[in-house]
Parts: sequence; C-alpha cells; structure tokens
Amino acid sequence: MLKHKILNTLIVLLGCMLGNSAMAKEEIIVSEPAMVDGCYQITTTGELVWLRDQVNSGALTENLKAELLNDLSMGQDDLIYYFMNGDSYYQTVVDTIWYPIGTEEHPFTGTFIGNDHQISNIFYSYDSIPTDAGLFGYVSGGNISNLTVNGSGFKASWYSGAIAGRLMNNSVVNRCYSRCNAMFANKDSVGSCAGGIAGYIDATSKVSNCAYSGESTARPDTATYCGGIAGKSDGIITSCIAFNLNELMAWHSSTTSAICYDPVSVSNTFYQTVSYNPWGGDYYTTLEDPAATLLTDYDLYSGRICYLLNGEQNDTIWYQDLSSDYRGPIPSRSAIGDSLPVIQLECGLYVNPIDTMTGCYYTIRLTDSIPYYGAEDLKATYVTYHRAINSAHKWHSICLPFTVYASMLDNFDVYTIESRTYVTDNVSGNSIMVFNMQQADSLAPGQAGFLRTKADVTTDMIELYAPDDICTLAESVSPTTITSEWKTSGSFTGGIVGPIEGATAIYNVYYLSNDAMWQATTAVTAAPYRAIVNYVAATGAPPVRIGFAIDNIGVTGIEELDNEAEEEVPVYDLNGNVLTTLPKSSLYIKNNQKTISR
Repeated sequence: MLKHKILNTLIVLLGCMLGNSAMAKEEIIVSEPAMVDGCYQITTTGELVWLRDQVNSGALTENLKAELLNDLSMGQDDLIYYFMNGDSYYQTVVDTIWYPIGTEEHPFTGTFIGNDHQISNIFYSYDSIPTDAGLFGYVSGGNISNLTVNGSGFKASWYSGAIAGRLMNNSVVNRCYSRCNAMFANKDSVGSCAGGIAGYIDATSKVSNCAYSGESTARPDTATYCGGIAGKSDGIITSCIAFNLNELMAWHSSTTSAICYDPVSVSNTFYQTVSYNPWGGDYYTTLEDPAATLLTDYDLYSGRICYLLNGEQNDTIWYQDLSSDYRGPIPSRSAIGDSLPVIQLECGLYVNPIDTMTGCYYTIRLTDSIPYYGAEDLKATYVTYHRAINSAHKWHSICLPFTVYASMLDNFDVYTIESRTYVTDNVSGNSIMVFNMQQADSLAPGQAGFLRTKADVTTDMIELYAPDDICTLAESVSPTTITSEWKTSGSFTGGIVGPIEGATAIYNVYYLSNDAMWQATTAVTAAPYRAIVNYVAATGAPPVRIGFAIDNIGVTGIEELDNEAEEEVPVYDLNGNVLTTLPKSSLYIKNNQKTISR
C-alpha cells in the first residue's frame, strides 16, 4: 500500500512539474530570439525551444545560423533517477519534456555555435517515433561546435546521442563535451545506435575534438551498437576522448566499444578502461577499443593527453580542467569550471603556463609515465606526485625533485638507510646482511629514501604534493653515503639498472622489489622517481638480496627469503659462479656462508 502511495505521489509531482499552469520550475516562455548579422542570439530556454519548433516545422531551413550566449537549463535535474531506472510512469510523462532539433523530414541543416556554454538537464524519451534523440535529432549538412550538454538523458527507438541522434550528409560536430548520464536506443530495433556524442555518423560526416564523460552512468544499454563517442560510425572520428565511463552496455556485447563499434576512421583518440555489463545481473567485463589508445588516470592528471589531443592543430582547443577531481582534458575553456592550456617542456613535463617569462607554471603533475629530466629554475605553484603501489608490500622506494615531509603522509612513515649491518637469521642461524633503517622527518629534494606503510593500513596509492607556495624542482639526484662501500642514489627518469662492465660489476646496483633490495645481476628496468643502492667496492661478493631492519630489530625482506623455495636463493662456487645444481662432496657459498654438500 505504501509503495502505491509513493508511486502515485511521484506521478502527481511529475504532473505538477510538467503541467502548463503549475510547474515546479520556472515556466518556459517561448519567444523569438534577436538576430545580429544574420545569426540568432539564443539567451533563454524559450528562445531555444522557438528555434527547435521553427526547424522541426520546416519554417527555418536555408542558411540558418544561431549562437548560444548563456548557459541554459531545462530545469528537470531532479528527474534523472527515474529516467535512468526506466520507470514506465516516468517515461509516459516525460515524452513531452524535450523534442530534439531536427527530424528526418525537416533536418537541422544550419550552424549552431555554443560559445563554450552548456545546456543542462534535457530529457527526452520516445520508443516509437521520432527515431532520433539528443539535443539535436537528425542533422544533415549541419555544423555544431563549442557546446557542452550536461546532466541529461535521451532515449529513442533508433539513434541516440547527447549532441545528435544522426549526423548525415557532411555534418560536423567539433569541440563538444557530453557529460550525460544515459543514452538509450531500443533493443528491438535491430541496428539501433547509442553514443556519447552521436548515435550514428555517416560516411561523409565527422566528429572532432569531442569528449564524453558519463558522470553517473554512461549507459546506452539496449542499443545494438554502443560506444563512448558514437554507437556506429562510417565517417571520421578524430582527437576525441571517452573517460569516466562507469558502465557501457549493448544488447550484443560484441558490438559495444569504448569509442565506437567497428569505425571506419579513428585517429588521435583515447579512452579509459571501461567495465561493461553485456547481459545484466552482476557480471561485468573489461571493454577495450583497438581503434583508439588506452590511457590511465595519471595520463589524464599529468596533462599529457591534453597535449596530445591538441596535436598539430593551429589553435589551442583542449584545456586541462583544474576545477574538479577529474582534472583531465576538456575541449572548452570555461564550460565546466577553471581550465588552462598545456604545454610540454624540453625536460619532458606537461605543464600549465602562468608566466613563462619567469619560468613559473600553475601545476606540474609527476607520475611514473612522465619522467622528469631536470630543468633550470623550474617553478610551479602546485606540484603533485601520484603513484599506484602494490598494497601487499610494506616498503616503497622514492626519490622526488621536491621536499617530502613525513607530516604530509597519512599512510606512510619515511625512512633512510642509516647503515649496513648483520643480523642472525632465526631459521638458519646464519649471519645475514641487512640495511638498518632510520625514521626521518623529511627527504630533501633529490634525496633517495623509503616509505613504509603504517601498521594496520592498506593502501594502493602514494599521493604527495610540494608543500611550498612556489616550488622549485631540483635538477638532479643527490647521492648519499651509507659507508665507504655503499651509497644511496635514485632517478627522476627511470631506465635500465644493472651490471656495469668490469670484474666486480655484478655487485654494483640494488633495487627494491618485494620488500627487499635485490642485486641487479642482469639489466632491470626501473620506474622513475625510485631509489637505488650502489655497491662501489672493487672487491667482495655481497648477497643477492638485502632486507631491512629498524633499529636492528624487526627484520623485513628476510623472512620472505627463508620461506621461499630453496632454489630461489642463488648458490655460488668458490670462484663466484652461479651453480644450477650442487655437486656431491663439494664446497659452495650460500647466504654468504661456506657450506659443504653431501
């Protein structure tokens, strides 16, 4: 009974919101917009509705041009939950909320310039006719640019996209941003298409410099063809990105794609890994797109993708969003919050310029995918470092070009190597070399150190920021002496570490892996911003693996050694050669101890 009462109340509320005389939102007053130099000036939702009605009636066809001068909202933001959940009563009511601009009988053939403004909270749902859903429906020879459609949802029987249902006959969509929650198409219409920008792009049409982010759910969930940019495209998709996709779903799982199903032409286009649900229920799988380039969150944060999207284009089109947690590229200067362009420095970093004359930049984001090659007097007001880690490991090496304070890290303690020492292994009784670690309050710029996950903490991310208002990055690493034979160093760029030519080279470099320092007996590729340890003596044979001790107690990296399979501990003959088998009645060296086999 209560369920029926709530449902009836919802229907009444929806009816009131959509009624002619009792709307919960401000009533839309339809009026003709002003025209300046042959271009309609759209300033209100009523003027946008007037333009739509004129196009769909066939009254406006030739040489139509309009531009948006304000952000607009259709005022139905509180209906999104019911739209996405497919409530049948809701669908019945919302059929009349919005009709797309342009039908197959009277297509949109003109030019619409968004001027980096956004249109929000548009909802359209229709299972029969018309066949196209979006802000625009059927576009033929039209040009739509510099526009954001935000927080909206569309459903049609055949073609559905935030910007347009279909792009036909040399139509172009450029610099548009879709932040919509749902694009549906009817699964019973075999060949139906749903996409983040357009449902379908024909062979003569083009989508360029567009972004799609399904903020709540990017879910064209009953279409035959489904993609982040277009459901299906026989035309051109270039310099686009689909990100923050929480769910993509098509009637046929093989026809769902992060960008577009089986496109004819895709270039300079990127996407994040997408989890999608092909059959409903709790089953999800990872979606890939062979026509585009897979990227990570850190590619977005660093500014690298923003720079690549601009490519060789003469004008700056893509900007880095600085106003939200996303902080990725958007094809607009001001549609969603603050944004800045991205440039690449000779040192390899992607930065947002503020005053290039003084060498100061707004933000620099260091990640493993963006090595730092050093630059004189490189300054920024906001410097961050992001790194994914294995939560099963306790120790993590680090070497950054700015000061790292322990007080900045909630999940880690900061350590440096104080000395090299020996402890007795509780299992074998052997004397084993370890590094004795000293807790530190900070690491200087370029100083190699180690982070240790705090007790009872599980984390898979290291996130650091430079504490200074204006941070000057160190140009190079500063090695630190442990003993006359042992030194800590590191790298901002990463690369190959391993033996150096010479008789004692095999003992030269140690790198962190699995909570211990390993001797690089062969070439090993180290990631940027890591610490390494160098053994610089001309003679001697240090162990293959060295663990950590804190104040000479609580050794780590050694217990793992004792518990692992015996063959993983290298065994040497008296000349220092690695033995693959143990000959009977012979001396060999293991764990720095001479032992006889029997």
